[in-house]
Amino acid sequence: MSCANIFPRTLSSQLSKRSCLAAILILTGSHVKAEVRLTPLFGDNMVLQRDVSANIWGEATPNEVISVTIDKQSVQAKTGADGRWRAKLPPQKAGGPFDITVTGENTITLKDVYFGDVWLIAGQSNMEWTNKSILKPEVFEVESAAANDPQMRVFTVKKNPQIAPATQVSGEWQAITPKSMANFSATGYFFGRELRQKLGVPIGIIGSYWGGMEAQPFISVETMTQNFPDLKANLEKCFADFPAEKLQYEEVKLPKWRADVEKAKAEGRRIPGRPKMPLGAPESPERIGALFNGMIAPLIPLSLKGIAWYQGESNGDNLQEALEYKTIFPLLITDWRARWGQELPFIWVQLANYRQWQEQPVEPKQAWPYVREAQTLALSLPSTGMALALGNDDPTAIHPTNKIAIGKRLADVALGVVYGQKIPYTGPLFDTMQIEGAAARIHFKHADGGLRADGETVKGFAIAGADGKFLWADARIEGESVILSSSQIQKPVAVRYSWADNPVGNLFNGAGLPASPFRTDLNASPIESPVKP
Repeated sequence: MSCANIFPRTLSSQLSKRSCLAAILILTGSHVKAEVRLTPLFGDNMVLQRDVSANIWGEATPNEVISVTIDKQSVQAKTGADGRWRAKLPPQKAGGPFDITVTGENTITLKDVYFGDVWLIAGQSNMEWTNKSILKPEVFEVESAAANDPQMRVFTVKKNPQIAPATQVSGEWQAITPKSMANFSATGYFFGRELRQKLGVPIGIIGSYWGGMEAQPFISVETMTQNFPDLKANLEKCFADFPAEKLQYEEVKLPKWRADVEKAKAEGRRIPGRPKMPLGAPESPERIGALFNGMIAPLIPLSLKGIAWYQGESNGDNLQEALEYKTIFPLLITDWRARWGQELPFIWVQLANYRQWQEQPVEPKQAWPYVREAQTLALSLPSTGMALALGNDDPTAIHPTNKIAIGKRLADVALGVVYGQKIPYTGPLFDTMQIEGAAARIHFKHADGGLRADGETVKGFAIAGADGKFLWADARIEGESVILSSSQIQKPVAVRYSWADNPVGNLFNGAGLPASPFRTDLNASPIESPVKP
């Protein structure tokens, strides 16, 4: 039995076939260095978190005393037996530039350092796609020409899957220029730019992302194995299978793929994609924990203002995985917070509309509504917020090109949730349902400025009676609620809104933000009738 066979894509069977080798935590050995060294995370042009005792760390000779000086203020740290040290800088107000001097047996001077707000952005391709790659050419030309802000700095973490938690990341801090803006995350850039404009403080954005990835590789192996014991129990089998799978890959799959490529070229057909390497391979990014180990763990315990996340598309590849995201997504949030040792604000972008236009009142077997539901339910965690991306200008594309709007919506969530500004920052969210005879009244939170329909009538609501058959509902807005009914239903039991990959819903609040999809029958499976009252 292969590794893939014993690690199918469902939680019910070990949660992820993409996990194998990463579940062994291999402790790195001691690194004895004669000279003081810093991870590239600390370099010229960086932004450090204001108003806190910001962490800075590195390596040196064991038991060496390290001095860190900024603006005539010095702190000291002593390396441990493993040669690692960490110091806390005196809290600094927003501003700069500063020089920071790190002294041990040698001296390192970090120049052009600012203090402001530092955000970690992470996820898959919709967070990764750069301005140059995703913006429409005419939009990119205008935005690139305006991208000159010496007090907004960005850092892209180099892709680096690892079996064990790493201590170093590769990358460099860059001030925003047309060139650095072009090659940085579009969502992250417009998110950071909005914060710069609204807050007037230096902003640092650290991007750590990988397109096409599920959430599982971003979660620590320890957390995954603690929560899913069967995963750990089957690892030895997976390890034993890996050599055979590697041989099969190199001697059978790759040669066949190369032959298929040549045949496709000769026949003028599309070139087939290269087969994926065995999941147990050390360089595979798809294993559970692989991206956490190489691209998140080395950032800990960097002092942050918060974390912004844009991911979920790959967890919506099928219905079973989408249902499991309700467990996986909050697990990722709590895992990262535990690793940082604090309840960091965590905000995210809900999935946009995608694929074919909704035809049925409810599309029960489509997966993305359940991913969106998981994202909404995660708002029950403290210090969280969700930006809504519905309204994608091209629902045939999985990557919405209007990253300016998405970045601004994400920044508004940060301003409302993290900075406490009294602004509308998210669309209407389902609150409660009240049955009134043959009608159902849906109350909403975040109905800022009142509810409105984008059109003459309210669309996207479905209503069901005890038989579980959903029908399009007649809907009308009344204050901060919507009243729903159907001539064919005498006693409503459940309501759903925009329950499709690409829904027809047109409900907004007064701030122009779309309502989030929801269902009132949370305990119903995708193929069952609604839960009866």
